[in-house]
Amino acid sequence: LRHGYYACVSYADAQVGKLLDALGRLGLDENTIVVFWGDHGYALGEGDRWCKSTNFEMDTRTPLMFRFPGIPRPGVATEAMVEYVDIYPTVVELAGLPAAPDLDGTSFAPILNDPTLEGRPFVLSQFARPFDPTLPEVMGYSVRTRAHRYTRWVRWPSRDLLAEEFYDYTSSRSAVRQDGIFVERENVIDDPAYGELREQLSAMMEHALEARTNIEEQKQQKRESQ
Repeated sequence: LRHGYYACVSYADAQVGKLLDALGRLGLDENTIVVFWGDHGYALGEGDRWCKSTNFEMDTRTPLMFRFPGIPRPGVATEAMVEYVDIYPTVVELAGLPAAPDLDGTSFAPILNDPTLEGRPFVLSQFARPFDPTLPEVMGYSVRTRAHRYTRWVRWPSRDLLAEEFYDYTSSRSAVRQDGIFVERENVIDDPAYGELREQLSAMMEHALEARTNIEEQKQQKRESQ
């Protein structure tokens, strides 16, 4: 499995190289924005897990690379956190187009010009179960800050709480680094030391979900169905 995965990565890397070489050969590299991203991370046995089926770091931390004319520091990575909803407004700004109104995303073009800048204070991800085209039975939402992750699992579509998780990436008890990526070890949701911080991240999640979805309309539909 690892051999096949690494072969896939090598093949994709070669195709990106061919694309960039062709842009340069055709003289299009100075007016073309190239964006490379993947839809998820991938576990290769870390934490006894394979593939992509959780709201853990291995699954939600994903590839994202930009190449655009005049990029000041090519090849330099950043620790700033962004979401994929930020890609569109970023491309719009880099292309010099007028910003569209009412977007959930925010341009991170300033970070591409200065990788030391801060990104979002937190990022939101979600994963449905079962993982197939049918309607989900359970939805997992996860909020990641620079140092912590709070995850909430709810029954769908009622949003009744099923379980919560909390991980501290500064504590080896809760998570460890493996090949540069954090692997969660212990859910510390019940540790009183994290009580206040857990509530803060829970409130962040509520705010993000209310801002991005029509929660009030869904609540009204639920009341009417009862």
